[in-house]
Amino acid sequence: MSKRGVDIASLTPEERLSLLEELWDSLAAAPEAVPFTEAQRAELDRRLDDLKSEGPVGIPWDEVLSARGLMSNQDAYATGLLNRALDPATQPSEIQAFLRAELDLLHEVITEGMRVIDVGCGTGRHLLLLRDRLRLGFGVDYEHSYIAEAHRRAGGRPLHFITGDATAIPVLAAFDFVMCLTNTWGTMSDKSSVLREMRRVAPKPRTRLLSVYSEASVPSRREWYRRLGHAVLEETRESLVTEGGFRSEHFSEARLRTLVGECTIRPFADIAYVVTF
Repeated sequence: MSKRGVDIASLTPEERLSLLEELWDSLAAAPEAVPFTEAQRAELDRRLDDLKSEGPVGIPWDEVLSARGLMSNQDAYATGLLNRALDPATQPSEIQAFLRAELDLLHEVITEGMRVIDVGCGTGRHLLLLRDRLRLGFGVDYEHSYIAEAHRRAGGRPLHFITGDATAIPVLAAFDFVMCLTNTWGTMSDKSSVLREMRRVAPKPRTRLLSVYSEASVPSRREWYRRLGHAVLEETRESLVTEGGFRSEHFSEARLRTLVGECTIRPFADIAYVVTF
């Protein structure tokens, strides 16, 4: 007996998302039936072994902030900080130039038919910009309200967004390219695990891209954060911490090479670096 098919094209975006949720739930009900390649199974086993042998490591930055009576980055983003930061009225000219240069860069490196992951995608603005040339765009961010907004903006385009952890990207297939832009990596606490995940989901060398702030960005970021109501409370050689609890790092070329390993680094828009690895 033949199975009745579903006409995907006839479904609304909301109906497609509902169907997707039902499919995920059905797989979760019988995880042993989900097929894995040997490489995928080895990766899952490695993660479980690390968790069993090491357990939670160190003191989470959120706990440090809580002890000082400050919000974490996640709390700050949940208040809508990203949306306010993307308002040009809040941005010093150096920040505006940097953000424009990022968009120009994407037009250069993303080619027709690519499958691309955006780590820390926010409300999906980079993938939305590229939607007409992508075979598949996949965005992941831990802030659910941003993912909901990204879904709303994407409509029926070949873009998918999911609430998730950048240290455990919920993707098993290999993609052509993965990016983490606008110093998002510089706000993450477990940077090495994010890099490991980027290498996993885009296994070919030079298909992973970071854009991060350099030390030259400090004056313009200080002003930017002040305009956002997050005046800088603490400045170190590696980071700014605002009175609202937001923490954003900046990097020297030497530090990037130590953290990333083999990579190509080039100065970018006067206040940043682009890193490919």
